[in-house]
Amino acid sequence: NGVVCVAPRVSPPADSIAWAPIQDKILVTAGDVGEGRAQVYTIDLKAAKKNILFMTDYGDVVASTWSPDGRRVLILARKQTIGTGAAGLWILDVQNKSLEYLLNSGSAAWSPDGKTIATLSVEDINTASEKIVLSLIDVNTKLVTKIYENVKMRDFFGLAWSPDGESLVFALGNEGPNDLYIINVQSRKVVQLTENIRATRPAWSPVGNVIVYVNWPSEGTRTTLHLIRADGKCDFQISNLEYVASPAWSPDGKDIGYVGPD
Repeated sequence: NGVVCVAPRVSPPADSIAWAPIQDKILVTAGDVGEGRAQVYTIDLKAAKKNILFMTDYGDVVASTWSPDGRRVLILARKQTIGTGAAGLWILDVQNKSLEYLLNSGSAAWSPDGKTIATLSVEDINTASEKIVLSLIDVNTKLVTKIYENVKMRDFFGLAWSPDGESLVFALGNEGPNDLYIINVQSRKVVQLTENIRATRPAWSPVGNVIVYVNWPSEGTRTTLHLIRADGKCDFQISNLEYVASPAWSPDGKDIGYVGPD
C-alpha cells in the first residue's frame, strides 16, 4: 500500500521523527533508552545507518526538529537533565554537538527561513488559573514576542509553520476536543480549522495546501492519520493506517514519514 518500513522495531523505540532538509535522513527522538536516558539520533535511509547526536544523562527528550539549513537541531527536554541543565528548549549544533539553552517551553517549531522559532507554553495568570501563550523567538537576538494568548484552553498538542512562513497551525484543547487553529503571524488573525475532534501533531505540507495530523477519537481507541486542506474545506482519513504517531513530510512533499505500531 505504498508503506515502506525503514527501521523495524528500532531500539530504543522512536517517539517522534522529523525529516531532514537533506532528503535521505530522518531525525529520531527516543525517550526510553534505559536508566532514565533519552536520545536524539539520525537514520540514513539509504545506508540504514544510525548516528547518535545527543543523549541525556537523565531526563526525557520530548521532540526534536532540524533547522532549515540542516546545521542545527532544536531539542525539547521535558525533565531536568544532569548533562544539559534545565528542562526546556535547546539548540544543538550538529557538527560540534555543542548546546545552547533558549527558554522553558512546551512545544516549538523552526520557521522556514531559520530566523525564528515559534513556541507554545503554559503561563500562570494567578494561583488558580493558567493560559496558553504562543510566542516567537528571534534566533539571533533571543528576543521573545508574544503573538497569541488563550485563557480558555489548558493543553496544546503540536505546532507547525506554513512553508511560506506566514502562518502557524497548532492544536489546543481543554479536557475534551483538541482542535486545529491557524494564525497569521503578521495580522495575528486566528481561524479555527476543525471542530470537536482530538487532533495532535499537525504538520504543514511543503507544497502549502495540505496539513497532516493524527486524530485520537477517545482514550483507548486507535489513532488515525488524516489530511486536511489548509482552508479546512476537506478532511479525510488515510485508510489502512492505525496506531500512528508523529507524521513528518519529506522535503519534496511527496511522502509522509510516521511512527507506527510497535
